[in-house]
Amino acid sequence: MVLESWRRPSGNNMGWFNLKSMLLLSFLTFKLIEWSSYWLPIWDMLSYVMILGASYWFGFVAYRWLKRDYLALKIASYRKAVLITGCDTGFGNMLARNLAPRGFQVLAGCLDPQSSESLKLQAIPNIDVIGLDVTEQYSCEEAFREAALKLEKSQNDLWAVICNAGVCEIGELEWQSFEAIQRVLDVNVMGTIRTVRTFLPMLRKTKGRIVLNASILCNFSSPGFVAYSMSKAAVASLGEGLKRELQVWDIDVCTVQPVLYNTGLLRLDEVKSEFLNEAINKLPENLRQDYGPEYFIGFWNKMSKFVRENANSQPDQAVKMLCHAITTVWPETHYRVGSWKQRIFYNILDFMPIEVVDLCFEKLMRNPVEPNALLKS
Repeated sequence: MVLESWRRPSGNNMGWFNLKSMLLLSFLTFKLIEWSSYWLPIWDMLSYVMILGASYWFGFVAYRWLKRDYLALKIASYRKAVLITGCDTGFGNMLARNLAPRGFQVLAGCLDPQSSESLKLQAIPNIDVIGLDVTEQYSCEEAFREAALKLEKSQNDLWAVICNAGVCEIGELEWQSFEAIQRVLDVNVMGTIRTVRTFLPMLRKTKGRIVLNASILCNFSSPGFVAYSMSKAAVASLGEGLKRELQVWDIDVCTVQPVLYNTGLLRLDEVKSEFLNEAINKLPENLRQDYGPEYFIGFWNKMSKFVRENANSQPDQAVKMLCHAITTVWPETHYRVGSWKQRIFYNILDFMPIEVVDLCFEKLMRNPVEPNALLKS
């Protein structure tokens, strides 16, 4: 169902509305269990607490299901525009192609507006490509001015800003140059902050929303992806804090956490020779001696095998959740995206002791080759 307008609790009242709805469903569940079990001798304190906890959990799950699926009211795209960063490839490119046919004016931020993929986007109705380098403040300000002109011409309002631009560096932290780590943080973290701060004045007027594309690794820092995991954890923290700060403006903030997908971010075949060249030839001599070339090759073989065996081949799942965060009346704070097996696995890890999480990553990611320095000792 698509709504031209929809009045719902706003600002701080939204949190109270969600809490009261969950508690109501929990109470009804509890009373149902109590009524149906009156003849059972289970009303000792422990059983009472366990049933109360189960009722609250059921109410929480039922409320989220009702909001996401049964009450999946959509906001009309009439006179609404969205800005997406990182549309050159990957999720951003697919999202722009998905939203344009729905009637949204898509301001597709591309690092190179003259690239072949950018020109293909420009040819699609409802898509306006704008140059946007999130690592440069002047580029963000220029994109703001260009977006304002295009919105004035189309008489549309900016409804959502989707911070999707991101880069990933593969390799253990000790091997990566400070420039490479700085680039990951500058694009993934500071680029997100620059984009949000630049376009917030427009969103305050429209009471729109911000969608941050993070990663499942914002919850679990993975070996080989430490800098990337750290940057996505910062993005997730940014989303939580912004959501609380912007309640007064009735601006929703959502964080989408996809699992590993086959997009253009990793490009394993393209970066293999570059990685081995950087690791073997450009590291300091003491590091090359301590690790040894076999260790670097073993790391790459294990990493590429893990990615190929575990990367999800259906990126449309993530695009669907991004669209839901943009178009639904009831957006969620966090979207965890992946196959049902992947979601179950990571949801279980959330409640596991750190020792269990460490064992899982050791099983999945451990390099079978020992470093030279350990073999000699």
